[in-house]
Amino acid sequence: MRRILLIGVGVASMLMVAAAAVVFVLTNTNWGRDKVRTRVVSALNGSAHGIVKVGRISGNVLRGLTAHDVVITDSAGAPFVAVRELRAGYGLRALASRKIELRNVHLDHPVIVIDRLPDGRWNYDRIFPIDTTDTPKDKAGIRFGQWVVLHDVRIVQGHLTVRSPWSPDRSLSAAGRDSAIADALGGKSRTTVVRVAGGFQKVQLFRDVDAVIPFARIEHPNHVTRLFEVDSLRTIALAFAPPAADVRQLSGTFETNRDSVWFRNTKLTLPTSNATLAGRYTIENGDLMLRVVASRVSLSDVRFLYPALPDEGQAHFDLMLDWGNKTQHWVMRDLDVRTGAAFARGAVGL
Repeated sequence: MRRILLIGVGVASMLMVAAAAVVFVLTNTNWGRDKVRTRVVSALNGSAHGIVKVGRISGNVLRGLTAHDVVITDSAGAPFVAVRELRAGYGLRALASRKIELRNVHLDHPVIVIDRLPDGRWNYDRIFPIDTTDTPKDKAGIRFGQWVVLHDVRIVQGHLTVRSPWSPDRSLSAAGRDSAIADALGGKSRTTVVRVAGGFQKVQLFRDVDAVIPFARIEHPNHVTRLFEVDSLRTIALAFAPPAADVRQLSGTFETNRDSVWFRNTKLTLPTSNATLAGRYTIENGDLMLRVVASRVSLSDVRFLYPALPDEGQAHFDLMLDWGNKTQHWVMRDLDVRTGAAFARGAVGL
């Protein structure tokens, strides 16, 4: 009986080794990885209302992978995502539990376009619509896509374009609206506006994006919001017409839902300026609640907000801003502004 058990264990061990060898060959050779790539791309194209392409896959597919030349467009070919190289590690146990938990995520030169036409939906909603059908669950009741968590994300030299609907203030007269449109299209406005089918769009650019994000909760069955913990981020930001904002360091916690963005403990560093921010921004209508404590600000660093500011000068202040429902409330305390021989100190409210 002992000899039979030993023989049985030996045979089982050899079968396991043979099975592991087959899996390794199937997934860790160029032929095997290409088969994986074909199946993944086919599955994504089957669920997306767009076009997904992956140039090739490398790495150990059992523990992680590297996808090269990833391109996602809408069905008409309009750009959404293009990544030169995407690396990510994962565990098979988490995937078996329908949990997408990725580690050491690396995005090399990602180019992302977030686009919404007037009276339309955001391109990511059109390309990857939310599936409300009854998809299979695991024992814990989790469907694929309900648990998406990323750890240790690094973005290298990214480029983000945000195109959102724009229209002049509805309270203006017809002549006033025509004048506002002419100013926006002619570059006389601080907002960059272009004409598109069905109306106009506001365009914002964020180039040379380098970021380290230790934790990102994209989807989770126990939370209704998305959470991003940013350790460091730098970019050249053109949220308005030039000049651009030179963001040398941004860190903090950002929480979002489909309507708003909350941020807290956010530290901002410009070339020679430092500030701490907290607040909420409503995506749909642009409402903003903001608290800024600026320990040191060079006026040249913030000319992207108001180009008429002088190139030389320093300031520090504590700002509270409530901008919503077409009404703005500004309160600035501990204000100290110095430029040349002129200075101002005190508090001001508008």
